[in-house]
Amino acid sequence: PSTLESGWAPEGQGVVWLSTFVPWTPEQGQWDQALLEEASELTWKTAEKALGWEMTPVEKKMTGPLEWVERHGNPGANPNHIEMSIDQLMAMRPSVNLSGYSTPIEGLFLTGAGTHPGGGITGMPGRNAAGVILEELGLSKRRPGAKLKAQAAMMKDALRATRELRKNA
Repeated sequence: PSTLESGWAPEGQGVVWLSTFVPWTPEQGQWDQALLEEASELTWKTAEKALGWEMTPVEKKMTGPLEWVERHGNPGANPNHIEMSIDQLMAMRPSVNLSGYSTPIEGLFLTGAGTHPGGGITGMPGRNAAGVILEELGLSKRRPGAKLKAQAAMMKDALRATRELRKNA
């Protein structure tokens, strides 16, 4: 997130937000601090492999299913509103027809965890939707083709990460 908003991290540093799927109830029983730390370390190492560089975290925070229930009061719910499955990602989130933040109803736009890039407190769905609204109002400073270029770059990054994960699995 700090790539787009420089004030989110000190000069020369960055903020990384990682998300992964975990079972509601792990094989070892209930989630506890040790299991959360183990999951955090595994997630971090996987991200480093996918990105291709080593990171030195200043702070790490792992939130498991029980913390989500405490925070939101909805056991078994999805923090992303809809699944983060391959058919619900990028240009297909929440659906192919509604993936661009606008709707068939003039002046009605979508944002939130059910839109790209998903849940968490990143602000990205709102930022993306605001860009679309500004574009529709003729107030965008975007260059022609910028949206297509950004989508192509995002797809390239996703494919590279997938290849790395498969290669190192």
